[in-house]
Amino acid sequence: MRPFVGAHRPLSQVHDDILARRDLGPFSLTRARAECQGGMVIGPDPAPVHHAPPWLVVAFDEPHSVLSWAIQGGGWRSVTRVLWHEVRNADLPRSVDPREYLRQKLEAQGFEPEESLSFMTSAPLDEYCDIVQQTDTEWVRCIATVGLSNALRIGDPTSPITSAGTINLLIQTSRPLGFSASLEALSLAAEARTLVVFEAAVPSIVTGRIATGTGTDCIAIASPLRDECAIYAGKHTSMGHLVGESVRIAVAQGVERWKRRITSVDTPG
Repeated sequence: MRPFVGAHRPLSQVHDDILARRDLGPFSLTRARAECQGGMVIGPDPAPVHHAPPWLVVAFDEPHSVLSWAIQGGGWRSVTRVLWHEVRNADLPRSVDPREYLRQKLEAQGFEPEESLSFMTSAPLDEYCDIVQQTDTEWVRCIATVGLSNALRIGDPTSPITSAGTINLLIQTSRPLGFSASLEALSLAAEARTLVVFEAAVPSIVTGRIATGTGTDCIAIASPLRDECAIYAGKHTSMGHLVGESVRIAVAQGVERWKRRITSVDTPG
């Protein structure tokens, strides 16, 4: 999808180039701006996305408040970048601590783990989905990686993790969100994800009933770190509408790509 120019360089150097707005060829904001035209949009441009296997990197122009339960960097905190790391099931036997594994990978790339929010997945990162929805004054962007080999239905009996297939979502908003609004947006993103997976009729790997997600899904809500923040982001707000619609479209695209992918032999995710 997006070739990585200069992939031989450490990712930490690439991140510095992004923030300095140096010429990285295909990694301009042209596509993001083209999808978010019109009106006086509040806030920064959607952050550029860079695919450098086995990493996907999103670098913000300014610190963002992020709410998530990510394996690395979860909680309510400020970050300047979000990363995905692609793994195979064989990389994570039961004897391996996933958090420590990811920490070591980040450090090997020159990143301080405490400064990053990071996901892990076996879904191919070159199939990420990137959707921007906007009004005249604000936008929401959802980046989704979708794997459903670990599909489960809410309430399924406890079972061991046998696959790293998961749904990871980064939702970036142009408008700053306070903690309560971020929590509300997080709930809408989870609802949109659940709707898409349920409508796709993907079976749970444990019970065979229609799944509502996977056993390892993760969602992160990121917004510019500012003093004045929105305090609401529910369904009766334009922000809530944009969150729900961007997630719905991105996850739906990801599910369709996953369905096509699993028709191939030995395809991960």
